[in-house]
Amino acid sequence: MKKIVLNSTFSVISKSNASLDNPNINNVNFILTDDKPNANGVGIRREDFISFAQSAIFMPIKMSEGDIDDHGSSKPVGAIVQAEIDDDKIIGSGVVWPEERPADVALLKMKTEKGEAQISWEISYDGEVTDKNGTIWIKDPRLLAATLVKYPAYMGRTPMTGFSSTSEKSEEIMPESITEPVVEEVVEPVVEPIVEPIVEPTAEPIVEPTVEPVVEEEEIEEENEEVVALKKELEDLRKFKMYTERSKIVTELLGELPKKDLEVLVNLNDDELKVVKRLVSSKKEVAEFLPHIPGVEQADAISILKNALK
Repeated sequence: MKKIVLNSTFSVISKSNASLDNPNINNVNFILTDDKPNANGVGIRREDFISFAQSAIFMPIKMSEGDIDDHGSSKPVGAIVQAEIDDDKIIGSGVVWPEERPADVALLKMKTEKGEAQISWEISYDGEVTDKNGTIWIKDPRLLAATLVKYPAYMGRTPMTGFSSTSEKSEEIMPESITEPVVEEVVEPVVEPIVEPIVEPTAEPIVEPTVEPVVEEEEIEEENEEVVALKKELEDLRKFKMYTERSKIVTELLGELPKKDLEVLVNLNDDELKVVKRLVSSKKEVAEFLPHIPGVEQADAISILKNALK
């Protein structure tokens, strides 16, 4: 059986060395597509495999955060580095980034082991052809992403087939057979401990005995009185500020009011004051609110509002 292998090219270092020498990646293998229609009645013909496989190199592998979900919530978790055409399907290999998304990569490893990691492609294309059976065949497809989804359109035909670390050196990224996935531990980033330098003292430090100040009871009482007075002053300032701000709000809503009426409305709680704002802004007739204004419990405040809205 003849195979065509398409690899990316680097101008400075070969792809195989760039992939295998980096300990902070994990290798993954998957089936990108086959030449049969998917559950949506859409397919990619075998004659378009070469151009489709070429378009896959360097495109993202995507996955939702926290779980394998759908296309809309997915984000890049790695990239495709190789595509191989094997008879009626395209087999891909790529890398994922455990340092960027450690929890998601660990979940992907577990799902791959259980056979629950499935790929669904995202593509752009130039057109489509519908055959006599109603199957839609995509023309000139180009890959945008290989996305892990919960319910793939290829119904189990595009699984993630292998997950491995870079600790096992190999000349080939793609294994000879994809029937038995190679599973190793997810790469964990190594954090070197910070060691503080040991500084030898030049001489024995002299420690002076601590003398606690003696505080007379009269001084404590005077200090307490000052604190109480200061707290009262701050509370009075807070009340004055709140009264000023609320007075401005009520006056802007209802115009000038007698001082006693203004004080009643200013003393409404925050929720009641919001009701007043909505009531005035709605510009409804007073009759609609008789005999009760919902949200305001104080009878004298209700009376003032009704008079002000006439």
